Amino acid sequence: MNCKNPEVEQKILAFKPDAKIIIVPNTGYDVYPFIYVLQNINIDDYNFVLKLHTKKKIHDRNKILRPLLWSKKKFKSTLTKIIKNDNIGIIGHKIQQIYGGSPEENEVLNPLLETLGIPAHKYHHFIPGTMFLIRTELLKFLLQIEFQQEDFKISEGCRTGDYGTLAHTLERVFGIITEYNGFIIADMKNPIERFLNKLIITRNLPEYKLINIFGIKLKIKR
Repeated sequence: MNCKNPEVEQKILAFKPDAKIIIVPNTGYDVYPFIYVLQNINIDDYNFVLKLHTKKKIHDRNKILRPLLWSKKKFKSTLTKIIKNDNIGIIGHKIQQIYGGSPEENEVLNPLLETLGIPAHKYHHFIPGTMFLIRTELLKFLLQIEFQQEDFKISEGCRTGDYGTLAHTLERVFGIITEYNGFIIADMKNPIERFLNKLIITRNLPEYKLINIFGIKLKIKR
């Protein structure tokens, strides 16, 4: 159900009086509304798009936003990094590996890549959480597919929050199209964080989360 929130709208317009506010369908988590907005603006007016959305868990939200735009200085650093490095296509809080162990990385993903003309299982990285700064030319490439609201409806037997949806698949596709088009994916981690991230590896699988800590594997049921 679409609904307006005058209080939120007033805050947005106080920040930017000429902001365009679009009410979107509550479908496809944060991904279909993003696609919907892209389909209803002139994307050629922009060089970059900053994708943000709400998170129920404050800890998760802060973890994603802190490296990206926690302050004006931090956001300026993020923006400067992508502007000064022509090889960076998308930038976010961290880079994750695609392992091919879940539905959105197999049966849902492969037909989508075939439509885009991208070889399956060749590109392996993405920004988890779908909050990032991305070049618009990559979004134009994705919008070759005319996504519809019905495409994002959760199939029968798939509970809200489960994986294997088009929204979860596109979370990976944003990274895949970046690498396919010759750009790299970047994060805002400092060298120590980057080193620790290599030592502690997390894999999200349908039934459990697999964490490899210094060579010790732990399975945590979802």
